[in-house]
Amino acid sequence: MQFHNMPFRNMRSWVLPIVATVVGISCLATHCSDPSTMMPEESDASSKPNVVIDTVPPTGPDLAPPATGTDDPPPPTSPPATEPNTDIDTDTRSTEEPGKPITEPPTPTIPSPPSVPQTQLKPIARWSVVPFQRINPGETFNASVVAFSKYGIAAVRFHISGPGYNGPATIDVTQMRYNQQTSLYDYWTPISASQFSSDGVVTIEVEIFGNDGGYRNPSTDGADLGLAPLTLVMNATGSRPQVQAWVQAGGNDNNGLINSPDRPFGTIGRAADAIRAYRAANGFGNNGDGGIVRLLPGNHTCNTGGIRDAIACNNEWLTITTAASGNVSNTTLLIGDMVPTRKLRVRDITIKGSGNLRMPYNERMQGQLWIDRCALIGDGRTSPNPHPLAIEHGRLYYTDSSITQVQQATSGAFFCRGLKITNLSDDAFQNVPLVLNCVVDDVDPLNTGNHADVWQHGWGDDQNRMDDNVIVYNLVATNLKYQSIFIRGNITRPPSMAQGMAFVNVYTEMLPNSAGYGGWGRWVDHLLWWHCSFAGKGMGFMSDTYGDGKKYPCRVRNFSVKGCDFAFFGDGNSDIDWNSFESNHFVDGNVIKGRDVTTGKNMLDSSGVPIAGSPLIGRMTPVVPVDARNKARTDRADVGAFQR
Repeated sequence: MQFHNMPFRNMRSWVLPIVATVVGISCLATHCSDPSTMMPEESDASSKPNVVIDTVPPTGPDLAPPATGTDDPPPPTSPPATEPNTDIDTDTRSTEEPGKPITEPPTPTIPSPPSVPQTQLKPIARWSVVPFQRINPGETFNASVVAFSKYGIAAVRFHISGPGYNGPATIDVTQMRYNQQTSLYDYWTPISASQFSSDGVVTIEVEIFGNDGGYRNPSTDGADLGLAPLTLVMNATGSRPQVQAWVQAGGNDNNGLINSPDRPFGTIGRAADAIRAYRAANGFGNNGDGGIVRLLPGNHTCNTGGIRDAIACNNEWLTITTAASGNVSNTTLLIGDMVPTRKLRVRDITIKGSGNLRMPYNERMQGQLWIDRCALIGDGRTSPNPHPLAIEHGRLYYTDSSITQVQQATSGAFFCRGLKITNLSDDAFQNVPLVLNCVVDDVDPLNTGNHADVWQHGWGDDQNRMDDNVIVYNLVATNLKYQSIFIRGNITRPPSMAQGMAFVNVYTEMLPNSAGYGGWGRWVDHLLWWHCSFAGKGMGFMSDTYGDGKKYPCRVRNFSVKGCDFAFFGDGNSDIDWNSFESNHFVDGNVIKGRDVTTGKNMLDSSGVPIAGSPLIGRMTPVVPVDARNKARTDRADVGAFQR
């Protein structure tokens, strides 16, 4: 049984007795994060690319010329300063979907340091887009990466290969720019259908160069840690069919006919299998690649239609979405079984109840599921099993969706972007290595006994690497009745260092009557807290007793904390070099660290934004170009997650 595929509530039933026996502690379930524990002891493709990526750092980024248009001066307009993109818009294309080139807003300038120590820290970087997407004639897809490093990013180098590709094979991007497809400031380059003369699989690899000589590529640390080669499918000439089938609730499978909206099937399973059969019969492969199952408005119970064999998907998703007359408000999936599908995307649909898209565990673990622009509504946050989906999948992506009335929201997901999560009684993000542009509101365990954190990681070590190369970027969490951030390592083994974690533009608001405090017990090499606001109850470090029976203080190396606002801060007698704490504010001034420090009232409005006279205003050179709402930071940026 693998730790990283198990929700905490399931692990506790059998791990806790073992832990209590072996290491003699009982605080695993309670997190041990009251203020006293944070103080001193007395008181976290099928087509192989023809690009060779070195596995050792080059001597330095000999930057290639940018692709045409990728580094042009920005026009004199700016993106709207809004909350992260969380509303489900059924009248426009998904931000993730390839589309036409856009007018790009300006990019605030982040000055590079004139000289930095050549520490060669591995940059912290992941793809900010979902793989296996199709680019049709006239479309452009922005391949993009989020990347951070203690001394900044020198360049993100994209290597592109594919059939008939006539663009530059190597493209360097040297600054974060607004990306309409992700609603983020990230590092991106456009991949256009016009750059290809034939159709097939496109592979994109990246190398990340830090200003300090640090380097990351897909092979860094010997595992897929979010930068595996990105596979896309090019359909520049239109030769690749997109087979479709329609489904009517209560309809007749015997009436169904492929590519005929007036001949709908009765079950999703039979419609999906008919797409596979059509592709196989016409020489396109025995798979569901690129197929679309369109649901007519109504309530659809998941049903295999008697199909038992798994549907292969080699390089593209099979998508379940709405018919032309449908939208997320009038098309609903209800609980039931789904034919096993290796790459399944569900888009623009309400998913309701407990136990939707059911597949046997082994099938789920062989497959990938992408929930895109959907509304997930559980059975109520105090219900024993309220979530519409099973937690365990081989890989689970969430984009631009809402989740409500569940216990845990996204546990075990590989990728979360643009989510609006409300009314939880357990963790919003548990063991999720990538969180982008998400908002969370109203987390309350009520009578469940859950330890309901906004972001929680546990049981990571140097073998499962679940805490390596982690990014939380633009997260706003309010009305929290339990802890904000909580992380500890695998306490059944000796302590080990996680490799690279970045928390950027994070706002968490623990209510006065919330339980505990934000707690950090994970050893890390290369940890970033930039422009974070720990409101209400604050944040602190914890000691832990590990598998060797010894109690250790938390140890962090290469720690950078800039522009953060702490309601409370506990150092927990930690083994940390505090020299890279800079331009922070400590409301409770009992413990302060670093230089350019202010203390006392932070003077915020009800949304956490500094008001006139706040000591947070205009304090520092920004380390990221925008705040948690994508509002541009000024040359003298405000401390905290929000720019005034």
